[in-house]
Amino acid sequence: MDLVIKSQDALLLIIIPLMLVTARQVKENWKSLWDYNLTAKDRRIMLQASLFLLEPIVVLFHELGHAAAIKLFGGGIAEFHYAVLSGYVIPTGEFTQQQILIIYLAGNLVQILIGYLCFAIAFKTRSPAVVATLVYLGMWSIASSAILYALMSIIGLYGDWIAIYTSPVHDLVAAIGICHSIVIASVVYMLKGKAPRLWFAERTRPVWAIQYEETKKIVDEHPTHANLLRLAWLYYEASLEDLAREALEQCRKMDPEDLEPLMLYGWLEHDKQDLDKAESYFMEIAKSDKASPLLKARAYMAIADCQLSRASRNASNRVDPQIAKGEALEALLAAQRADPSLADPYFQRAVLLNDLKRYPEAIHELQSLVGLNWLDQSQMKRVPEQMQLALNQQIAAQ
Repeated sequence: MDLVIKSQDALLLIIIPLMLVTARQVKENWKSLWDYNLTAKDRRIMLQASLFLLEPIVVLFHELGHAAAIKLFGGGIAEFHYAVLSGYVIPTGEFTQQQILIIYLAGNLVQILIGYLCFAIAFKTRSPAVVATLVYLGMWSIASSAILYALMSIIGLYGDWIAIYTSPVHDLVAAIGICHSIVIASVVYMLKGKAPRLWFAERTRPVWAIQYEETKKIVDEHPTHANLLRLAWLYYEASLEDLAREALEQCRKMDPEDLEPLMLYGWLEHDKQDLDKAESYFMEIAKSDKASPLLKARAYMAIADCQLSRASRNASNRVDPQIAKGEALEALLAAQRADPSLADPYFQRAVLLNDLKRYPEAIHELQSLVGLNWLDQSQMKRVPEQMQLALNQQIAAQ
């Protein structure tokens, strides 16, 4: 038990700083977190907040569940230890084997029920922020008790489940095992099932939900190649990668020669961090005579993104970041040549040139943006800051 206490208390040295960092992120992004549509950054912060700020409350109720069962059976509490994301309760008194089993089960039952309560409340509310927070908290609560704690018991660490499943009250253990399996199956379904994932995307992204409903209706009435491709991109935007692939497969069956689906295939592989496979899709588009100038430019910009991703994850030392950035510059130059009317590759080259401290070239790229068309309008807002950066650094260098 001393080892258990020390390990739990040692984890506080990691957990408490993470709690403070998360609290600061929540405070700094408060307005964004509570607006109508959640960004990927918003959801990431809420995921952290549910674990490091709210889950500790659930863990406290877990331990109180053990304590309540002990008191119910006439026992006393010799020690109540709470370590934010872990803890234990040591009872005093005499208990039957069935009562001991229920005492060990009680905390986990409370935690799992809190998780399902979170889902029930989320189902009734409309606020994207509340839905996301409750769903994440529900998943943490159920999965940590039913899966994480169980695995800890299996590999020989402390935990309630090893005591539960080694209890001599076999009939009750069998019933618990069946219920436990159902709980785990429900977690897997909520993580992998099409219906719950679509529901979560619609509730946390109302703007996306409107676009999705409109597009899905059109696809049901007119399942053309173009409509299915639009649906696939919408699935991708909502991080529903498997559904995006299903829609893409239908697109490919309708028109195997069309190159546009390859762009989305590439981004799906890019997000899986399979940069070589992603780049092969983008390169197939870039080298094809059938690709439109705009599609070729998008492909070359995607190739540049692959190179920059390689430069930023140089843990293996297989790729020289400077070489990768140089190749990204070449890919962006190819994008400019493919579609000279497109502003995005000029701006992206300017950003990269600033990063490489090649400020006169960055200024030239930014000055070339006048009269060009933007794919990503949000980048246009960043032009003044990049120009100011390049000018300030150029003056400082002189």
